[in-house]
Amino acid sequence: MTVLDLIQQIRYAINDVEKIEFSDEELINYINQAQDYISNVCINNAFKGLIKEVDLTLTDGKVELPQDFAREFSVVANGYILKSLPADADVDEYSYKIVGNSLYSQNETVKLYYFHMYPAYVSVNDELAIPNIFLNLLREIATYLALNRVNINTNFEVQLAQFFESRLLQVINNYGNSNIERPMPFVV
Repeated sequence: MTVLDLIQQIRYAINDVEKIEFSDEELINYINQAQDYISNVCINNAFKGLIKEVDLTLTDGKVELPQDFAREFSVVANGYILKSLPADADVDEYSYKIVGNSLYSQNETVKLYYFHMYPAYVSVNDELAIPNIFLNLLREIATYLALNRVNINTNFEVQLAQFFESRLLQVINNYGNSNIERPMPFVV
């Protein structure tokens, strides 16, 4: 599905099929905000469907984190899950720390398992990166943002955010009950 397909669905929901009130750019912005909200709720609830893995080679004990990095899940080197240390601690071959956009460890290579953010969309021709299980919520949240772009009642907004979060948690919990194979962050 493309961003344009989603925009057409949103336009229908907000009764703007003639493109009079909302520009495509404005709706893309709402889609990006809704997608970021979904990503953050998933990451805060440790949704394993957002985990990526990457092999990193360290130079002088340091390597830059991937662009889509949001939070680490685990770091593995030489068959061991490394211990996370605070920013002011010294690392060894059994530990790591993350400071800013860099990972530090005394290993030459590490495997990083991390939660990632979905990429922002810039064009109506972009393909949606978010999984299909989140498409209905993405459309509903983006539609809500469009309809309430000027007047937002904060009490209602808090209640609606809680409602969307509870719906997201239902999706996350149901997703975990499938036979989808996921990488495990340890060596057996």
